[in-house]
Amino acid sequence: MTGFSEMPGQDPLSAGYNPEHLEGFEADPLPPLHGADDPGRTLGIIGLVLAIFFNIIGLIVSIVAYNKSRKAGYSNGFAVAGIIVGAVLLILAGVLTLLLLGTGLALFGTVSN
Repeated sequence: MTGFSEMPGQDPLSAGYNPEHLEGFEADPLPPLHGADDPGRTLGIIGLVLAIFFNIIGLIVSIVAYNKSRKAGYSNGFAVAGIIVGAVLLILAGVLTLLLLGTGLALFGTVSN
């Protein structure tokens, strides 16, 4: 005999035969590893990248991504990181702008005739 009958439990006359096990050899698909159903995941990644280069835009996109993920019941680390990075860099840019503006006024604002 050849084929499936050589495997134990696969011969219709054997005690361990299970016809449901033989039908189709199909298995249920595995769930995605990283929550592919999360509607804000990709937007969170985009928000994080934008937060590095364009602070305000990245901060807003990250907040939107975080809210979308939260409403769907997911946690979105990329969006949280984008919010933190965007806020910190926005504050640093504001402080640097004030320092440069103050320095410029101090140097060029007191020009006498």
